[in-house]
Amino acid sequence: MSNTKALSAVTSALQWLLQRGAIPKVTTLPPDAAHKDNAVPRVNLFLFQSRLNAAWVNGEYPGAALGGEAAPAPLPLVLSYLVTALGGTTPAQDTEMLAEAMLLLHDNAILSPAEIQSALAGSDFATQIEKVRITPQPLPVDEISKLWMVFQAPYRLSVAYEVSVVLLRSRIPAGAPLPVLRRGSDDRGPVAAADATLPFVRSAEAAGGRNVAVAGDRIVVRGDALPAPATLRLEHPLADPVELPATAADDGLTATLPPAGPAALAAGVWSLTVLLPRPGGAPDGPGNVVPLAVAPVITLTSQQVVTVDGAATIGLTVAPPLLAGQRVALLLGDRVLPVPVPLGTASVSVTVPDAPLGSHTVRLRVDLTDTFWYTRTTPPAVDPAQVVTVVAP
Repeated sequence: MSNTKALSAVTSALQWLLQRGAIPKVTTLPPDAAHKDNAVPRVNLFLFQSRLNAAWVNGEYPGAALGGEAAPAPLPLVLSYLVTALGGTTPAQDTEMLAEAMLLLHDNAILSPAEIQSALAGSDFATQIEKVRITPQPLPVDEISKLWMVFQAPYRLSVAYEVSVVLLRSRIPAGAPLPVLRRGSDDRGPVAAADATLPFVRSAEAAGGRNVAVAGDRIVVRGDALPAPATLRLEHPLADPVELPATAADDGLTATLPPAGPAALAAGVWSLTVLLPRPGGAPDGPGNVVPLAVAPVITLTSQQVVTVDGAATIGLTVAPPLLAGQRVALLLGDRVLPVPVPLGTASVSVTVPDAPLGSHTVRLRVDLTDTFWYTRTTPPAVDPAQVVTVVAP
């Protein structure tokens, strides 16, 4: 790796390399400045771009730290140069100078440490472990035209080259913690063993295979090696945690949600986990978490609504009451209407502009959990209690 003089060292090394051939003069000016002073035939070498090297961007420099120590990654740069022939008495002379420069860069595609070291005093760039390679960089006509337009200079025959990779040493010191003297008791280190009997919860759903439950429903928690009896812990971001006793089921546990009333679970998605026994008399702790969706129950204020100026007002009550901060929407048929009322209430009233006449199912969506709009019969059917009829006055 090297210090910040590396870029200057590369430019000086390339300039020194080109001056070894049959080129009268080599400059390192921007194209516009080089064009203004082109009385002497010359080749101009200009660094026009620097970008990161993808292979080294997260790599650790070999030898920067010992095993187990952390060393900051170097800054890996790819340098792009524009080589231009200027000031020739004839176009052929410019072409010959550019061809000479290209041949020199082709024959010396790898810069040796000695060439780099002699190019610029005070740079330690020659000590980096990665070789510095010079490769042609093909530029489409539109890109090289834009490049010359930026410098507002007439276009001259040019070629581009990449020089890679230049590693700049980070100024962040490497970390060197004390070595480990003993890896646990008896210096054996950690012991890991597979255990196929570890408790694991796979899913939680309402009895009957329904993926959404309501107050008073029996839920089934399926998993592997779940203890029975056990305690289920349910958590909601806007409500207090709830713990329910669970008993053994066919392939897991079963529990009953609190019935409708003040203790009913708030609508939305709850996080369910099984409290697992801990060794050594420690308190039971939670296992993995699965979601449990709990739907609200709604009752329509009226199942027939008369439009006023084309708008219909749908009123309903919801249990349990909505919580402040929940996202609520009324679904009338296939229309989704945000509820524009303060939350923390059990009553909802929504005005539907341009309400379509006829019968429509009504659902309430609370935190992406919809109310049931069908019966629990076999086969299921539309619940007539969740249908509203919109009529004209």
